[in-house]
Amino acid sequence: EDLPLCPGEDVTLHFTPGCLNSLGTWEWFFSTDDLTYTPIDGSGTKNEFWHSNHLDQDTWYLVKTQNGSCPEDTVKILVDIEPTLSASLEATFDDPCSPGAVNLELKFLADPSCQVSIDWYKDGDLIHSTPAPATSPVSFTYTGPGLSGNYYAIIQSDCCEQREKTPVVSMPEP
Repeated sequence: EDLPLCPGEDVTLHFTPGCLNSLGTWEWFFSTDDLTYTPIDGSGTKNEFWHSNHLDQDTWYLVKTQNGSCPEDTVKILVDIEPTLSASLEATFDDPCSPGAVNLELKFLADPSCQVSIDWYKDGDLIHSTPAPATSPVSFTYTGPGLSGNYYAIIQSDCCEQREKTPVVSMPEP
């Protein structure tokens, strides 16, 4: 499969032993920090395949082989997972004493190689669209009728077809 994988996908790994006789064994390990490796329970000592569960973060897999006649050997692979899209929205009046607009600022975390677009909403109605490629932070000033209301944004990434809605920000009557 192509890497990176999307969050929640799984992977099947295949190990083909090199210098092993019939007495040779190997063991599967995993790590999420590439420092501390944990044996994979139930992976056996001669299992050539490992089927992961759903992965939500980068995971390293390591196979250690031994047979008594060849030196111990290790093979390591990183299964790269696309970061989960995340976003936060802030809203402020342009002038606290006599507001004429609501300034919205969206900060988001996305893979820089992905194309990101944003739809801005007030009270459930689309008020603006920022086409791809958007970069963080992104600002939009709403000057439409009635500044009070509930604002949110929906950010979309072409990587993994991710879509994330920000928490709603409520602006009181000025």
